This record gives sequence, structure tokens and C-alpha cells, in this order.
Amino acid sequence: MSEPSSTEAVQAHATVTTPAISRRSDLVQLAVVALTAHGLAPDFSAAALAELASIAGPAQEAGPNIRDLRALPWCSIDDDDSQDIDQLSCCEPSGSGWTVSVAIADVDALVHKDSAIDLQAQRNTTSVYTAARVFPMLPERLSTDLTSLGAHQDRLAIVTAMVVEADGQVSSFTIGRAQVRNQAKLAYDSLAAWMDEQGDMPAAVRAVPGMDAQLRGQDAAAQALRKRRTAQGALQFETFEPRAQVEGEQVVAIEQREQNRARQLIEEFMVATNICTAQFLENSTAVLPCAAWCVRPSAGAAWSMSPKNTVKACRPSPIRRRWRPFWSAGATLTRCVFPTSRSPSCSSWARANT
Repeated sequence: MSEPSSTEAVQAHATVTTPAISRRSDLVQLAVVALTAHGLAPDFSAAALAELASIAGPAQEAGPNIRDLRALPWCSIDDDDSQDIDQLSCCEPSGSGWTVSVAIADVDALVHKDSAIDLQAQRNTTSVYTAARVFPMLPERLSTDLTSLGAHQDRLAIVTAMVVEADGQVSSFTIGRAQVRNQAKLAYDSLAAWMDEQGDMPAAVRAVPGMDAQLRGQDAAAQALRKRRTAQGALQFETFEPRAQVEGEQVVAIEQREQNRARQLIEEFMVATNICTAQFLENSTAVLPCAAWCVRPSAGAAWSMSPKNTVKACRPSPIRRRWRPFWSAGATLTRCVFPTSRSPSCSSWARANT
């Protein structure tokens, strides 16, 4: 008889140990079992935590290759309770279309290649969101504070600026490092209700002059991108995303997360950003079979891959906006090597493509 799969093992555990799930701790226990069964680490190593304690504060870097874009009308759009803000967006009219800029937290500024935190990030590759608890890829002090693009905080980011034509075509783009500042922290559902004229303008929008017009422009650009992708045959997946509603320790309901215009806005911007990243890597001078690494451009930089790299292909996934690398069984994934002082870490890649 064959050995049970990791999924079957988790299902068996749920059946035997939790016949009636009614508490948050029950859901957390199931999540820990599932992560462990799939080879992921639910907790951080002692070495990673010790390394975290040595980080004094947010990254403080300056130089000719880091632009100061803090004055732009950046905003974040995420879940109501999210503190790990890893992306910002802003938009301005450009010809008959728009220039859309997307900023991704520059985690590599604090989490260096082959550090203890980076090595653990290589194992999990992403934050895992479950009904009762988030298992972050990075320790919470990093993901929700020191690298998070929180409201009114100066942070380093990788910025992709894309010229989006009226028909949704991205005609050109640039990628580079910058200082950014989140002017408005917004939530999907309340923002979508306002966009659809089903709710009041969010307070964070009212507090920033011109932010309402800014968001209308972002929505128009996102819908143009979406219309073009759909016309080119893009598949739209309806996924079931249940979320536990908890009061104290008690699970009182399971609600379904609904798709809306605010979620579509972020999805379209991230798909476009990933495509630009892939094109940037494809146009570089070296062989790059996997377009999944955080971009760290520099003048005249050449890219190379370790000869041990056995990655076969990489393709974009419309689900959860992530570039998913595919490789053969037993293959080893290693990172691109830059001819600069620092190489991008696994942490930067996963954070930038999640």
C-alpha cells in the first residue's frame, strides 16, 4: 500500500483530532499540521530571531541610483486588518492614457543574501495566509514594520513605472530603486463600495487632497488593462476564499471573500508589473530561464546564473499574483548573481511577487 500524501495526512488529522472546529486555536493547529506536512516551517529558527534582534531600524540608504519619490500620491490597498503592506500604487495622466507606478517593498535592503532570515525565506518562499493566522515569510517586525510600506512612513522600494495607453497596452516602462511614502492606507471593501457608489468616501481618501481623483485614475487604468487582457484570451478564475470570523477565541462564522473593483485594480497592476519584470530580465545580456527574482538594476549590469541552476521554466500565475517557478524533481534553484556589491535575496523575490 502506498504512503498517504501530505494532503491526505492533513485531512486525516482534521477528521481524527478536530471533529468540530469552533475555536481559533483549532484552525491554527490544523494550519501548523498542513504547513509541516508540506515541508514548510511554521516558526522562525533561533538563528533568524537572533539576526532579527540585531536589526536597528528601517533601511537608510541614499545614492544616485535611489530616486526620491516620496511626494507622489502613493496609496496602499489591502485587507482591513493588514499591516504587512508590501505594495503601493499611484497614477498620473500621460497622453491619452496614464503612467502607472507600482512600488514593491525593498526587503533586500535589510535581509541580505544567505542570512539566517533569507535561508528560512528560501524554505517557505511566501507568507501563508490561513483562516485564523498568518504565517509570515519574514518575522513580523520586518513584514509589518521595518520593511512594510505603512502609512506616512519613508521606505525603500523597487518602483516599476509603466506607460499604459488608453487601449490597455503597456507601451514602455522603467524599473529602479526609490524612496517612497504611503499617503493613504486603504482597504479593499470600503474602497470598492465607494467606487461603485454604494458607500461613503473612505476617511483616508478625504484626508489627502486629490486622492479621490487619483483613485479614479488608477481604476480607469486598471480596467483598461483588464479589458485588453480579456480580449487577448486571459482566463478569469473564480476562487473560493473563505475567511473565519472570530470573536475572541470563538469562530462565529465563515464568510466568503468577494471579488470587487478594488481587488481587480491591484490584480491588474501586479500582473502588468510582473510582465514588465519578465521583459526586463528577458532583455538582459545573460540567459535567464526564470523571471522571478527581485530587480536590482544598475548601469551596465550583466546577469548570470549559477551552473548548478536547473530551473526549466517560469510562468505567471493569475492566482495570488505570483510568478511560479517550475523545475524538475530534485533540481536546485539558485539565484541570479549581480556584478554589484549585493545580490538580491530570496526574501526580496518572494515579497515582490506575492
